[in-house]
Parts: sequence; C-alpha cells; structure tokens
Amino acid sequence: MYMQNNKGFTIIEVLISGVILFIALSLVYEAFSHSLINTKSAEKSIKFNAAIPIIVPRVSIELNNNLNKKNMTGQGKLGEISYEWKSRKLKESLLKTQALDEGTVKKTILVFEVSIRVYMSESDRLFTYKETVWY
Repeated sequence: MYMQNNKGFTIIEVLISGVILFIALSLVYEAFSHSLINTKSAEKSIKFNAAIPIIVPRVSIELNNNLNKKNMTGQGKLGEISYEWKSRKLKESLLKTQALDEGTVKKTILVFEVSIRVYMSESDRLFTYKETVWY
C-alpha cells in the first residue's frame, strides 16, 4: 500500500481557522469600542461634575448680593464649559435668637431652589439644589 506524505493544510482547514480568527477579532473589537464609548462618557461626566463645585459658590454670592429679589438668573463660562442658572425663592422665615451680649437677634432666613444647566460640546446637564441664606 502506498502512503502519501501530507505537507501543508487543506483549504477547509484554512477556511475554518480564518473563521475562528475573524470571530475572535470581532469580539475584541466590540469590547474595545464599548470601552472607548464608556471612557468618553465617563470623562464628560467628570468634567460636568468637576464644574459644579466651582459654579455653586458663584451662584451663592449672587444670591447673597440680591436678597430682595424673588427670582434671579445668571450665566457664566469656565473654560470650555458654559452655564446658566436660575433661582426662585421658596420660603422666607424670621428667626429670633438669643445672643448673650446683644439680647434678642432677629434674622431672616431665605430658601431658594437653584437650577444650574451646564453646557459642554453639544451636551448639557441639569443640576438642582436648595440654597439657604440668612441675614
């Protein structure tokens, strides 16, 4: 009986290994593209959230400087981020406190609801909080 000496791969073996390689590469590409999208989304959220601790004190100063107004608005810019804010007075109360050296002290307490809309490269995010001011 005559035995053939096989050298190399058949076309079926090459096709099967090509399909396996293609499937593996497509899975790696899919995972990489999703991680890239998630990374960009996380970076954008970090930029939005990093701006708020800078914006809130600015709004608070404006509220303290204009206590007699019921509704206020403003805007500003921080590098590539711009923002608009608006507030409305929710409550006004009179507080009487006892001070040791001054007797009875009257303070007015104001509660504002503040909405800040932050804009960055074709997207925006809304932050809302309550601010308490007294004088």
